[in-house]
Amino acid sequence: MVRTGGELYVSRKALPGDDTIWSNPETGAYGSVEIASVSGNCVGLNYKFRTRRQARIQTVQTQRCLTDGRWILAP
Repeated sequence: MVRTGGELYVSRKALPGDDTIWSNPETGAYGSVEIASVSGNCVGLNYKFRTRRQARIQTVQTQRCLTDGRWILAP
């Protein structure tokens, strides 16, 4: 899931609304990742996903910032 999100923004051409879907056949989990915002060296990401254990759609919002050449999870 995180790797799929990274594919959206590592090129630094991400725009709000860009998204991708992902699935993991081994676990049955699947979902989507969307660029929510782009500000300076940071991108906001919205993850929506389902797992075998949780049939309800779950959401997680994160922000990653390019710092010293690496994308890190930001507060």
